[in-house]
Amino acid sequence: LEQLKKAQSERPQRGINDLIMLIEAPHFRVFLHSLLDYFKALFALESKMLALTQKAREYGFPEPEILPKDKDRLVEMAKKVGMNYSWILVCFIYQRKPRNDCEFFETMIFICQKVLEPAFDEKDHRLFEDEVNRLFRANEFNVATHIKAFKVFILSYIT
Repeated sequence: LEQLKKAQSERPQRGINDLIMLIEAPHFRVFLHSLLDYFKALFALESKMLALTQKAREYGFPEPEILPKDKDRLVEMAKKVGMNYSWILVCFIYQRKPRNDCEFFETMIFICQKVLEPAFDEKDHRLFEDEVNRLFRANEFNVATHIKAFKVFILSYIT
């Protein structure tokens, strides 16, 4: 954050100012916490399933399936991430120019990765990076595919 503020003071740019506002926003912190909770649960479940699968193979049993309660928990956590992400959209995307959206969100994804990366074992950093990219490039989160419809939707409520 301090580096961004320094860069902004040396060479003012709207994009940097937007990122500073994003990082300082309470909604962004809530979003980061929900993202962290989601990935910790996902990695714990993957680790558990890997261990159970190895045991099942060792003893000649069929591979285990994820329990419905584990799936439901992960789905609820993903919904929470989605709701918190939508707050970021409402707070930041409406005031932006479309040509800057891609750069803004790519940078936001990068910031999320770098801020949350230390919470995971170093051996999991690549997996974490891949999962963050997979999540944010899924149709449900991909802003580029929804931006026009989103602005029309917001405008219909404002005007």
